[in-house]
Amino acid sequence: TTCAAALSHCTAMELAAHVVSGLRLAGDKASLPQDAFVFLTNEALAVLLQEKADADLLAAPALKALKGDVVKSAYGALTSFFVESAKNDADASSISSVLEDCQVDGKRIEALTQLSISKRVALREVLRRANFGLPHIVDVDWRLDQQIKTNLVEKVNESFFTIRLKTEDANGKADNVQFTCTTAELQDLLAKLRDAAKNVESLANL
Repeated sequence: TTCAAALSHCTAMELAAHVVSGLRLAGDKASLPQDAFVFLTNEALAVLLQEKADADLLAAPALKALKGDVVKSAYGALTSFFVESAKNDADASSISSVLEDCQVDGKRIEALTQLSISKRVALREVLRRANFGLPHIVDVDWRLDQQIKTNLVEKVNESFFTIRLKTEDANGKADNVQFTCTTAELQDLLAKLRDAAKNVESLANL
């Protein structure tokens, strides 16, 4: 089973391709020695928990002998991993399964899983505050309808979609946003969302 295939079937966590690659590096002792792994893990959590402003990667003795792209990729992946595990409230089994399929070293799987669980409450509180009170989408429902005719036109035969976005605000209050659109309008919306996702991924790789 490949890491990408395992992640695509994992319902608890969804990780981007560059995060998957970074986790492979972080879990490989040959690419990232143990002291570097411990340092990057601690730095990622310290920054996420706002215990320090930014990671001081360049000055770290444990990282001086490593390639910059390896350090950057592993650090970014560990940061994203902790965020996603906390955001999705992933349990130990789901976390371990993803890391195992990414071929992360066994002891590092244990360490990352324990850290994810032990820091989950604190991380979720930080993420809650970072939302600035704006609601976020937690689920989507959709329905396809067919309009055969109207009072003015005998035959219309037009398809349209009813989309309902289920949202939740920073306080856990649920709400729904509902709208209708034609097939062309839905395709345009999906194209714009894909462009937005690509832009976010590009920024993450800078």
